[in-house]
Amino acid sequence: QGFARAMRKRVGASPSELAADADRLAAVGESLKRPASSSASQSPAIAVEIVDFAPIQLVAVRNTGDYAELNIGYNRVFELVIGELGEESIQAIYGIPHHDPATFGASELVFDCAIQPARMPSAHEDLKVIETPGGACLHLVHEGDYDDIHTATDQLYEIAIAHGLALSDDLPLLHYRTPPDALPEADLRSDIYLFLADI
Repeated sequence: QGFARAMRKRVGASPSELAADADRLAAVGESLKRPASSSASQSPAIAVEIVDFAPIQLVAVRNTGDYAELNIGYNRVFELVIGELGEESIQAIYGIPHHDPATFGASELVFDCAIQPARMPSAHEDLKVIETPGGACLHLVHEGDYDDIHTATDQLYEIAIAHGLALSDDLPLLHYRTPPDALPEADLRSDIYLFLADI
């Protein structure tokens, strides 16, 4: 949904509208081969890079409901993993949003609250094992409140479109560098990854 919104903003049509009109699709394809107009560069510069992401294995609790309440899912995944493996087993905190909060109602949102453990815990009905994709990604370091990360993800979609980058069908991957209560909001850092299509 974020990609469709960014595409509409960039070219005035959604991907499904373009797919239904071959001539318009061809014209848009040509326009995307050219650099974005100078008006696009008037927004504040953000540091974006293409990186190679090695696949990792995560365990997650799937949270359904308002993204503002993700602490419920994270508390559960921490409880299960730390209870079995200890706090030192937590290597990193991740998130995988399945829905765009600007498009779906709060009660419909699905988000995988995930951690990368040093080793896999025992199977549990609440835990889901996830193997992330790997390969080339568009990467953005987001600075500040984690609640704003979805807006930053939209910016990354817009950058991908403006530069004619083909994205894979994989969901965005969020890496939270620190727990949100460990630092002031202004000092929080997170990584946003959008996986690129194989060329």
